[in-house]
Amino acid sequence: MYIYELPFEVNKELCRLLDNDEEWKELAGVHMRYSPFDVNEIEREAKHKLSSPTAQLFIKWGQLNHRVEELFILLYRMKHVPALRCLVPVVDSRFHRLLSKHDITRSIKSKNADDGVWKQSAVAVKRLLNSDSSNNRELIGEMCLNQYRHDNILPLYGYSLGGPEACLVYQYMSGGSLEKRLRCRTGHPPLTWPQRYKIAHGVARGLQYLHTMEGTPLIHGDIKPGNILLDQCIMPKIGDFGLARKGPYGEDRTHMKVSRVHGTRPYLPDEYLRSHYLSPAVDVFSYGVVMLELATALPVMDRTRTVQLLRDYVIQLQNRPAFDLERQLLKYDEEYREMMEIMQKSEVILRKYEVILWKYEVY
Repeated sequence: MYIYELPFEVNKELCRLLDNDEEWKELAGVHMRYSPFDVNEIEREAKHKLSSPTAQLFIKWGQLNHRVEELFILLYRMKHVPALRCLVPVVDSRFHRLLSKHDITRSIKSKNADDGVWKQSAVAVKRLLNSDSSNNRELIGEMCLNQYRHDNILPLYGYSLGGPEACLVYQYMSGGSLEKRLRCRTGHPPLTWPQRYKIAHGVARGLQYLHTMEGTPLIHGDIKPGNILLDQCIMPKIGDFGLARKGPYGEDRTHMKVSRVHGTRPYLPDEYLRSHYLSPAVDVFSYGVVMLELATALPVMDRTRTVQLLRDYVIQLQNRPAFDLERQLLKYDEEYREMMEIMQKSEVILRKYEVILWKYEVY
């Protein structure tokens, strides 16, 4: 079934779900790879026609003969369970199994102090579907034993494993995810350079804590702006440990071989994708890519660019004379210096850890 063949009621419900909190923008900009200009055009068209922006997005995407199954996969990557359930009647049954994957989650915000969820604090309740596996139980147990308590790690207040779906209760992060803040999708003003620097510093502290813990270090495995959450003071906290693994242990162990690569590919080094050698260096490489996003606010992957990956695109820009001229003109600007410091550190991180991971691959 093509997108333009969606039944009216299904289309209407999808529009209602994705219009909420402007989640259609994430679908369009991050997963459908539309440029910020295209997203703004869709929004303007919807306002002009007094219609749903999601409906306009489906019209534009449907003109390229995309199928409903493709939309289902994109919504799966967004972890948008209500929208997935809406599409279940119109997709092949082989796609239904995706709804039983334990990494599909739904978060619910609760502000009602009478609920007694956590000391009258706003919380986010995350429901894990089909999450009664031993791996999830072990991870939840470790986190609740305060093994991973740190100012820059999203705190887990509690959990419940007694019902049909496991529930995790986290601190509610009113600042939203770094991904949405960089794309200006939360209604907040754009991040200032001091705020971006603060975020970069906080994430680095969180990673250092995970990688240098007593005993076995923890490798997050999916460091990206979508998994970095901000509180009301723009304090970053690393969240979503669904792909976390215990790292190599022992003085003679620097990395370990994994059977399958997990994570978000634009943030992963090529050496890891080829060799499957996992180490804390993979997290640090991903962090370097996040720093580039902080400094440029450009998407990590853009199919409209001649160089699609951001890390390669920035290196190409730095070799252009115009970039050097701009750097000279603005070198006395305090905020520009902060930006350049982030850029330089991210480039050092990427180059350094490419060499480290290459050594793992060789040996």
